[in-house]
Amino acid sequence: MDYIVSSEYDGLLLRTYLKNVLSLSRSLVSEMKRKQGLSVNGEKVTVRYVLKEGDCVSVNFEDEESSENIEPVYIEIRILYEDEHIVVVDKPPFMPVHPSHGHRNDTLANALAYRYRDKNFVMRAINRLDRNTSGIVLVAKNRKSAFFLSNQMKERKIGKIYVALTEGVPPEKFSVEAYMKRKNESVIERRICFKDEDGAEYSYTEGETKESYRKSDGKIYSLVELIPHTGRTHQLRVHMAYLGFPISGDDLYGKEGERHMLHCRYLSFTHPETREKMEFVSECGFAEY
Repeated sequence: MDYIVSSEYDGLLLRTYLKNVLSLSRSLVSEMKRKQGLSVNGEKVTVRYVLKEGDCVSVNFEDEESSENIEPVYIEIRILYEDEHIVVVDKPPFMPVHPSHGHRNDTLANALAYRYRDKNFVMRAINRLDRNTSGIVLVAKNRKSAFFLSNQMKERKIGKIYVALTEGVPPEKFSVEAYMKRKNESVIERRICFKDEDGAEYSYTEGETKESYRKSDGKIYSLVELIPHTGRTHQLRVHMAYLGFPISGDDLYGKEGERHMLHCRYLSFTHPETREKMEFVSECGFAEY
């Protein structure tokens, strides 16, 4: 990426420009130095270089090697947005984000590795969805974008809204504020716990019941909107089960089904390069169930 130095930054050290203007972390700047990924006006310089108005600062954010063990596989996926910095994907249910045991070549990572097979693609998913959770996944295409977006996620500045189909009828407006931890040292399952338990992590969800209806099996189900203010593993699934209205089809925290009915419908964030607010919507397909 090339950046033209404006008069505002005339006389600034390159090191300061990289940190305060381009928002690069110290570790990323160090990596750029080590890999000789920094230059000014086409010439290699040190970070102590004093910038002048009109200088062209070039920073190479490209990866030298692709992600290991991710086989490029053609899988049709729906792209909501794409540029040289990010890609926003509408992930279908039954598709893992990353390869794992039993899912080596049917993941979102495989599909993106194929899409960018002519580049050194590294899978950097900013938000991660369970295999059976559908909806919006944001992926950074380079190290700078990943750093910027990951910081937004840590600072809870990435907006997320999910929709779920639950068993029963929750209150019109509800919230869950609780601590969570692994259940019996399980790698996967989580549970509500006390604040002072080892491994306890704070979690907070707001929800609203949109509509309820009786299905052909005679049971009443509700379509709810969920806003996770924290991002704990299985947070929404655990919180709804804790309230007594488990997500339909949730085989861990409710009753077994073809899939748990959870969908990431909305995602908002600040673009890592333009600083523009980005918003995306993906309508769920629960009606077919």
